Amino acid sequence: MHKYPSKKWDVDKLADTIFMSRSAFSKRFSESTGCSPAAYLSRWRMDLAAKFLRETHLSIYNIANEVGYELETSFTKAFKKYRATSPAQ
Repeated sequence: MHKYPSKKWDVDKLADTIFMSRSAFSKRFSESTGCSPAAYLSRWRMDLAAKFLRETHLSIYNIANEVGYELETSFTKAFKKYRATSPAQ
Protein backbone atom coordinates (compact mmCIF):
# COMPACT_ATOMS: atom_id res chain seq x y z
CA MET A 1 0.00 0.00 0.00
CA HIS A 2 2.95 2.34 0.52
CA LYS A 3 4.31 1.73 -2.96
CA TYR A 4 0.94 2.03 -4.74
CA PRO A 5 -1.31 4.27 -2.61
CA SER A 6 -3.69 4.96 -5.49
CA LYS A 7 -4.51 1.27 -5.98
CA LYS A 8 -7.99 0.18 -4.92
CA TRP A 9 -6.84 -1.78 -1.89
CA ASP A 10 -9.05 -3.93 0.29
CA VAL A 11 -8.17 -6.52 2.93
CA ASP A 12 -8.45 -9.39 0.45
CA LYS A 13 -5.98 -7.79 -1.98
CA LEU A 14 -3.55 -6.91 0.79
CA ALA A 15 -3.69 -10.42 2.25
CA ASP A 16 -3.25 -11.99 -1.19
CA THR A 17 -0.19 -9.82 -1.79
CA ILE A 18 1.62 -11.51 1.09
CA PHE A 19 0.01 -14.94 0.71
CA MET A 20 -2.02 -14.85 3.92
CA SER A 21 -5.66 -15.48 4.66
CA ARG A 22 -7.82 -12.41 5.12
CA SER A 23 -8.47 -13.12 8.81
CA ALA A 24 -4.85 -13.93 9.67
CA PHE A 25 -3.66 -10.82 7.85
CA SER A 26 -6.20 -8.55 9.57
CA LYS A 27 -5.32 -9.93 12.98
CA ARG A 28 -1.56 -9.65 12.51
CA PHE A 29 -1.84 -6.21 10.93
CA SER A 30 -4.00 -4.88 13.76
CA GLU A 31 -1.70 -6.36 16.40
CA SER A 32 1.39 -4.78 14.85
CA THR A 33 -0.03 -1.35 13.96
CA GLY A 34 -2.79 -0.87 16.52
CA CYS A 35 -5.42 -0.24 13.84
CA SER A 36 -7.24 -1.97 11.02
CA PRO A 37 -5.76 -2.13 7.53
CA ALA A 38 -8.46 0.24 6.25
CA ALA A 39 -7.81 2.81 8.98
CA TYR A 40 -4.06 2.59 8.39
CA LEU A 41 -4.48 3.03 4.64
CA SER A 42 -6.71 6.06 5.10
CA ARG A 43 -4.24 7.68 7.49
CA TRP A 44 -1.31 6.87 5.18
CA ARG A 45 -3.11 8.42 2.21
CA MET A 46 -3.89 11.60 4.15
CA ASP A 47 -0.30 11.87 5.39
CA LEU A 48 0.94 11.44 1.83
CA ALA A 49 -1.57 13.98 0.54
CA ALA A 50 -0.44 16.50 3.14
CA LYS A 51 3.15 15.98 2.01
CA PHE A 52 2.15 16.54 -1.64
CA LEU A 53 0.28 19.71 -0.66
CA ARG A 54 3.33 21.04 1.18
CA GLU A 55 6.03 19.99 -1.27
CA THR A 56 4.51 20.11 -4.77
CA HIS A 57 2.45 22.37 -6.97
CA LEU A 58 0.02 19.61 -7.93
CA SER A 59 -3.67 20.50 -7.99
CA ILE A 60 -5.97 19.11 -5.33
CA TYR A 61 -7.59 16.98 -8.03
CA ASN A 62 -4.22 15.46 -9.02
CA ILE A 63 -3.24 14.85 -5.41
CA ALA A 64 -6.59 13.16 -4.81
CA ASN A 65 -5.87 10.81 -7.71
CA GLU A 66 -2.31 10.14 -6.52
CA VAL A 67 -3.60 8.94 -3.15
CA GLY A 68 -6.48 6.82 -4.43
CA TYR A 69 -9.50 9.09 -4.73
CA GLU A 70 -11.38 9.39 -8.00
CA LEU A 71 -13.43 12.37 -6.86
CA GLU A 72 -11.97 15.56 -5.47
CA THR A 73 -15.03 16.01 -3.23
CA SER A 74 -14.51 12.60 -1.59
CA PHE A 75 -10.85 13.38 -1.05
CA THR A 76 -11.62 16.80 0.44
CA LYS A 77 -14.13 15.27 2.86
CA ALA A 78 -11.67 12.56 3.96
CA PHE A 79 -8.81 15.04 4.28
CA LYS A 80 -10.94 17.32 6.45
CA LYS A 81 -11.87 14.37 8.67
CA TYR A 82 -8.24 13.42 9.32
CA ARG A 83 -6.60 16.84 9.28
CA ALA A 84 -9.40 19.09 10.61
CA THR A 85 -8.78 21.48 7.72
CA SER A 86 -9.49 21.46 4.02
CA PRO A 87 -6.70 20.65 1.54
CA ALA A 88 -7.12 24.12 0.02
CA GLN A 89 -6.20 25.73 3.33
